[in-house]
Amino acid sequence: MKKFKTKDESVTALNKVSAEVKEGELFCLLGPSGCGKTTLLRCTAGLEEINDGKIYYGDQDFSLTPPYKRNIGMVFQNYALYPHMTVFENVAYALRIRKLANSEIRTKVEAIMDLVGLPGVLNRSPNELSGGQQQRVALARALVYDPEVLLLDEPLANLDAKLKVQMRSEIRRIQKASGVTTIYVTHDQLEAMAISDRLAIMEGGNICQIGTPSEIYSNPKTRFIAGFIGTMNFFDARLYKSDGSVTVAIDGRIKKASLPNPPAGEIEADIAVRPEHIKMVLKGDAPADSGFPGSVQIQQFLGKYVRYQVILQMHGREKIVQVDQEMQDASVREGDEVLVDFDASDMLIFHEGGRIG
Repeated sequence: MKKFKTKDESVTALNKVSAEVKEGELFCLLGPSGCGKTTLLRCTAGLEEINDGKIYYGDQDFSLTPPYKRNIGMVFQNYALYPHMTVFENVAYALRIRKLANSEIRTKVEAIMDLVGLPGVLNRSPNELSGGQQQRVALARALVYDPEVLLLDEPLANLDAKLKVQMRSEIRRIQKASGVTTIYVTHDQLEAMAISDRLAIMEGGNICQIGTPSEIYSNPKTRFIAGFIGTMNFFDARLYKSDGSVTVAIDGRIKKASLPNPPAGEIEADIAVRPEHIKMVLKGDAPADSGFPGSVQIQQFLGKYVRYQVILQMHGREKIVQVDQEMQDASVREGDEVLVDFDASDMLIFHEGGRIG
């Protein structure tokens, strides 16, 4: 647990957070701004003191150990390279502090710069490098002394979109080649899904779910996670038990679902459906009662597939639904009248924020 005292109150930044990071794993902490992910990273590094709980590196309790004794490497979003030093001296700095021999320092620096793919920049100044190159130098500096744990705090935040994609691959390659256990903080869900072995979703100082990117995308435990990871459509619904199954009523349309713990009575629920699971046909190509009627507002070409924004009239008001179709199936155009529908097996059902089906 971690609390911060302000002038008027005590703010709980981390509330009974618990997670185990496996050896050699690239583990992401993902969540919106203010959820506690950077605070958790700083507590792990020893830069913030926890108010309660323990932090273990392996079997050893490091809760009260100062940062310089934890053998961690840390990479910040602003790189924090020394502008008055060459790249070689930036990377060698931690080794000089440890009083290694000059020959050993050169060997280690050259080896780690080969690993990050920048063997030819040792004599340059950091300001002569691109943002991506500076980020790799910062990684090299953090890895050169063989840390037990590598911590990265929003390391790609200052890069442009194309370079971010390139550096995601590079960071994962370097981490796997070095084998160092890594905790990576980001608010970018695509970044976390692309780079991590497992990730923890955080909200309000709590860890909501831990799993692989595939597990969390396919089986979110809460409505918050369902809406935070990937694109999701939500529909208001009412649920009630009927004929041994659960009836789901969405704006007058009925679907049947199977739930492990069906509701005792009628309840309100949120139905979540991914855009790729929504079917869409032109109005007139199917019976009028075979889907929710709507009109296509926007069509976006996104490479392999086309994403449509469809306006439905539901519960007496307009609702925008996102629909993805493979490029070869994309016969619908902006302004077309359509019918959209989805299978009951593709629905995720939430009640009071928690997953029930």
